[in-house]
Amino acid sequence: MGEHVRRVRRNWLIIAIAAVVAILGVWASVQINALGEQLRESEQNQQVLSDQVEKLGGVPLVSPSPGPRGEPGPTGPPGQTIVGPRGSPGPSGPPGMPGRDGKDGVAGPAGPQGAAGSPGPKGDRGEPGATVTGPPGAKGEPGKDGADGVDGKDGKDSTVPGPKGEKGDPGSPPTSWTFTAGATTYTCTPDEPGATTYTCKPETTP
Repeated sequence: MGEHVRRVRRNWLIIAIAAVVAILGVWASVQINALGEQLRESEQNQQVLSDQVEKLGGVPLVSPSPGPRGEPGPTGPPGQTIVGPRGSPGPSGPPGMPGRDGKDGVAGPAGPQGAAGSPGPKGDRGEPGATVTGPPGAKGEPGKDGADGVDGKDGKDSTVPGPKGEKGDPGSPPTSWTFTAGATTYTCTPDEPGATTYTCKPETTP
C-alpha cells in the first residue's frame, strides 16, 4: 500500500513538473516573438531616421544595421559534467487517497507436489464396537445325500450288564387259569368280564 501511494505521488509530481515546463516554454516563445517584433520595428525606425538625416545633408549617428548572420562555427569540445551533492529529502507529503483494488490476475501453474510428511503418532485404542446380530438369512437348499459309509465290524458281546429298564405298565387280568390239587384239576374264571376275582370249579371227569 505504501509503495502504491509513493508511486502515485511520484506520478503527480512528474505531471506537475511537465506542466510547469510546458507553460514556461510557451511563455518564453511568446516573449521571444515579441522581442523580435520590437527589434524589427526599432531597426525600421532607425533606417527611416538615417534616410531623413542623409536627405537633409547630415551624417546619421545611428550605428549601421547588423549584417547577415554568419555560418555556425565548429563544435567545441564537450564540457565537463559536474554533478552536485545530493540534497536532503524533502518533507513527506500528505497521504493520498487509497487506490481501487486491481483485478484478479491469471491463476499461475500448479506448484510441484511436496514431499510426504512423516507419520503421525499412534492414536489411542478405540472402544470395542457394539455387537449386533443380524436377522437370520434365507434357508438354503438341502444338500445332496452323501455316499453310503462302509459297514462297521460286529462288536464284541459286552460283559457289563446294562442299566435297569423302566417298569412296564400292568397287564390285563387273565381270562382264565387252571391248577391241580391232588387228583382234581380246577378251572378259575372271572366273576364278570374285566374283574379280578375268580371262581374256581373242579373239572368233571367224563
